[in-house]
Amino acid sequence: MRAPIVAVALLGSSCSARSAGAGTSLDPVQGVLLPDGASAKNPLAHVGANGPWHIGEDLTGISSAVPEGCQVDQAAYVSRHGSRYPDQGAHNGWLEMARRFRESKYTATGPLSFIHTWESPLTNPEIQIAQLSKTGYKELFDMGYTIRTRYPDLYQEGEDFIVWANNYTRVLQTAQLFLHGFLGTNSSLGTVVSVTGKGVPSHLGDTLAPSDMCPTFVDDSSKQQDKWRQLWLPGFKKRLSKYIKGDLQLDDSTWNDFPYICGFESQITGKLSPFCDTFTQKELEAYEYQQDLRYYYGVGPATKVASKMMVPFLESLIERFVAGPDTTGKDFDGKPFKLPKILMSFLNDGQLNELAVATGVFDKQAPLPLDRIPKDRIWRSSNISPMRGTIAFERLSCGSNKAYGSKKFVRILVNDVVYPVPSCQDGPGKSCSLSKYSKFTKDRLRKNGNFAKLCNATDPATPSKVLGASFFTNLAQSHLQAVKP
Repeated sequence: MRAPIVAVALLGSSCSARSAGAGTSLDPVQGVLLPDGASAKNPLAHVGANGPWHIGEDLTGISSAVPEGCQVDQAAYVSRHGSRYPDQGAHNGWLEMARRFRESKYTATGPLSFIHTWESPLTNPEIQIAQLSKTGYKELFDMGYTIRTRYPDLYQEGEDFIVWANNYTRVLQTAQLFLHGFLGTNSSLGTVVSVTGKGVPSHLGDTLAPSDMCPTFVDDSSKQQDKWRQLWLPGFKKRLSKYIKGDLQLDDSTWNDFPYICGFESQITGKLSPFCDTFTQKELEAYEYQQDLRYYYGVGPATKVASKMMVPFLESLIERFVAGPDTTGKDFDGKPFKLPKILMSFLNDGQLNELAVATGVFDKQAPLPLDRIPKDRIWRSSNISPMRGTIAFERLSCGSNKAYGSKKFVRILVNDVVYPVPSCQDGPGKSCSLSKYSKFTKDRLRKNGNFAKLCNATDPATPSKVLGASFFTNLAQSHLQAVKP
């Protein structure tokens, strides 16, 4: 079974106001508060991929509760890594910004008065750069608890539990911390399967980062972002420049980083960054849309190669649903092992967006314009790939609902919000019958053509047929390693 998702931002001193009877979940789901800025509402949920995890906006109006007469008998979660510290290049920019703030001769007032003393929030960069932050730790512990309590029938206390992660340090950290949240003091029962996605041409299209071995893959949305930035950033600069008297020279990239740092500094320190008070609601919406363009034209629906990268993985994942919750695979020693009924995979933001395209839930999204913000768009980066962003698949068994009999269904949730597939809504809660969704993914894989040809992969070891995710059922492969939590 699966409890409905109920977000609780803050409980008062009395719990009686929230009493809802036996069976009510204790899980607040939304693990961190999302306070308003001085002039913008809820900025941490609207800075694209740069903010902490949050439940997505309900843009579809479909209840997250399991449809009446149904139960979840199998689930799969694909998650981005948790909140993190900046990479080295970004942090170098922060240090340069702080130096200018410190050494230039000027006076800043109003929303910029803090910049005189602002410093990078990193306290030990050598061990922090690119790694998970404190908020990241919390997100993953919370996620483990949420999924453990959300699906009480899908894991038996004392069982081994395997998860999969792209072989990337912060992604492996994410998987390890999730296991601690999911298993608690029994975390030794957990194993992370590290999936190497580089330098193994025989596994092209059979990793959690297929684009890493695809020579034709390009992630470049700079033209689209620049065109949009030219429309909103000048007004932002002009308004804030009124609060600066003297000689402080900031280039466009620095101004553009203000919302970015708002998200990062907040999750690093656990407190709302003063940068979150520097923009208005309209400016926040403009920056958020810039993030939408970054992913839509970089690795999203507008791309020819990136949009196809995660289709083999998805097709293979759905085949696990077709096989059912009681299947076995081959472990690291070649011996049989029972696949978890909850399949957990961890990767990076690019792959999560590529998977979002592959699912089909965004198939009706019209191309994003570069001169205005379409209010009815459902492709919103803040709702798709915040830190710890997650796409979940649930297999619904609705035997107690006579209208559906023994049929199985699939529903897709993006950060806990149900997104239907436009071309397949024949099930309860606009879910898609498993047989039809399996056909949907196979058809999409077939239409994409030969994967090796798509990537122009010419290494002799390149497989003639892409496997997608053989690592779920066969752990005895050279590109897989066991990592303990």
